[in-house]
Amino acid sequence: MAFNLATFKTRAFTAIIFVVVMLAGLLWNQWSFFVLFSVIHFGCWFEYQKLVALIDPGYKEISPFHKCG
Repeated sequence: MAFNLATFKTRAFTAIIFVVVMLAGLLWNQWSFFVLFSVIHFGCWFEYQKLVALIDPGYKEISPFHKCG
């Protein structure tokens, strides 16, 4: 695969922004850490539920209470 400079610049810029956001969330105060952790946690949880629904179509039919539990 050939090296694409434009793609590299875009990904490097995005990575730098990600590092700044992560460091700000981790080092500013306990509430910024809590918010950062919560956003990442619920994003991962949402993605997990989407993947499980793709693997097992019956998962879409269960109640929301069961999904959250």
